Amino acid sequence: MSGRRPILRPLCFAALLAFAASAQGSTGWISRIDKAKAEAEATNRLILVDLYADWCHWCKRLETDVFSSEEFERYSDKFVLLRVDTEDGAEGSDLQRHFSAYSLPTILIMDHRKVEFGRVEGYAPTSQFIREIETEIAAFRALEAGYERFADSDDPSALAVLADEFHQRGDGKKASELYRRLLETEALDEDKANWTRLQLADALRLDEQFDLALKEISAAREVGSTSGSQDLIERLDLIQAQISLDRGDCPAATSELRRFLLTHPASQLRPWAQQILNELETDPSTCA
Repeated sequence: MSGRRPILRPLCFAALLAFAASAQGSTGWISRIDKAKAEAEATNRLILVDLYADWCHWCKRLETDVFSSEEFERYSDKFVLLRVDTEDGAEGSDLQRHFSAYSLPTILIMDHRKVEFGRVEGYAPTSQFIREIETEIAAFRALEAGYERFADSDDPSALAVLADEFHQRGDGKKASELYRRLLETEALDEDKANWTRLQLADALRLDEQFDLALKEISAAREVGSTSGSQDLIERLDLIQAQISLDRGDCPAATSELRRFLLTHPASQLRPWAQQILNELETDPSTCA
């Protein structure tokens, strides 16, 4: 689950204007996530996301040396290009924390569902930069081939590895299918099965199957309460709050986060819960 929002840095207005002019480039970068996602879905293309900040020297070098080159412009035709400021306190900051991409520059490769195909961090010359993007995409295609091969298998190790990988990449659909298949193998002891239910619940949340996610949370909480797994219960409670956030139900999310802080005074997850609660109380439209 995501959590932190960077503090907006002071910005020299002249520097902002200069960077904004160069950031437009000739390759047609989009600045709105919803527009990029819609275009990617309509044209069946992946999205290249340029995460930048005004203070990031190598972000500007990528723009001048790589993104403005004819080689990259030709190559980038097969992508939707999205550029976001990670310190805008809005979409850019949210996307950065969603992917935990705190090293700049970072180029994310994702589809219209925000499933991460890969990422390229740092600076490289144009040809090398393109090769790294292609390598990331090829690795994801190999992962998809593994899914096709093992999705119906009874190998718990293969299912667990694939499920976790798709889960981390934000593909809730494939991850939930694999976690469910893993549970069906009955190869897990009670504790591992319950943690797998937690993972399943979060994968269902990512896939926006919220009612099914809540059912899995309820089932896992019942077993976790009897086994005394405090860490499991804490995480289940936070996933439930995240579901309310994802649904845009700010009052429910606020109530659940307050209850979490009261119920789990010693939890290591309190900083995340407190920060999100502070954001909701300061700006109730955060999850709207």
